[in-house]
Amino acid sequence: MKKFLILLISVFIIISIFVFLPKKKTIAVFNLFTNDLESYPREAIETAIKNGIGKNFKIVYIPYDSVEREEVRSIFKTSLNKYKFKYFIHATSSTIFSYIDDIVKEKKIFGIGSTVTSPKVIGKNPYFYSISISDDLQSKLIAKEISKSSTSVLIIKSDKNSVYINTYINLFLKNFNGKYEITNYQNINLNNKINAVLLLLEPKNAALAVQKIKNIYPNALIYGSDYIDNEQFREYGGSSIKGTKIFLLYNRDYAKKTIKDNKYLNTSFINTYDSYSFLTYLINKYHSPENISKNIRGETFTGLGGKFKINKQGFTEREPSFLIIK
Repeated sequence: MKKFLILLISVFIIISIFVFLPKKKTIAVFNLFTNDLESYPREAIETAIKNGIGKNFKIVYIPYDSVEREEVRSIFKTSLNKYKFKYFIHATSSTIFSYIDDIVKEKKIFGIGSTVTSPKVIGKNPYFYSISISDDLQSKLIAKEISKSSTSVLIIKSDKNSVYINTYINLFLKNFNGKYEITNYQNINLNNKINAVLLLLEPKNAALAVQKIKNIYPNALIYGSDYIDNEQFREYGGSSIKGTKIFLLYNRDYAKKTIKDNKYLNTSFINTYDSYSFLTYLINKYHSPENISKNIRGETFTGLGGKFKINKQGFTEREPSFLIIK
């Protein structure tokens, strides 16, 4: 009888340990997977975990292959019901986040955006923040750079990601006093002399656009937003993209000190890594979405891409950086 009681108590203790053991908090990673290059966010988070960051969290990946509003919303809602997550990394665009903005606010799910830059999104939702510089500052700095060497610019825009693209163009034109022409990749007019180009489109199309232009205007100055900081731009652009000046969402000089493999010196990897690191830091410090929401403004953090701060307005302050492709 005594042995039976000891066995019973032992079983009870073991069951109690499993029942009352704290469950791992779930972090969802919401990202567009359309080609191999989009694997960087997954690699970034796996690398962070290998480095001892956020080991005590359960990660679920929510890939989607559509940019249609209702499909994106459906995927997000279905995943939310399935995984019951309270935290997420948004490793995609401002436009895509605008589709799920109301869901995040209503459900009080806290998220960090790695590359969300539109001021129409940043600082508006108390449960969502980005670690990237807003487009109002970025566009102002690029306008200043172009104005140093040219009085006219050809803006080549994407037909996708409308919230980001349209806002960026409007902000840029407020700061650029010269002549401008706006076109998409398919309709570049090579009959007009091109002095400077601003690329606001997908990396592959941006590279092909530069090739077209440089064949006729080899001295054209090429500038790009953070949108084209991607290996695909380098792969398809070849020698034609040399001299292109790209605005970065991280401090490249700082990143080069912390990243050994040049493959990972890109916005997608660095900003996802830092988003995950920052989010796990916030969760460990404040313990709930509500508490993070109340206390995040004023927080300072240093990641692979350097130091940044969430200011009182909800925007990210960090040192701007340009990359000149050599």
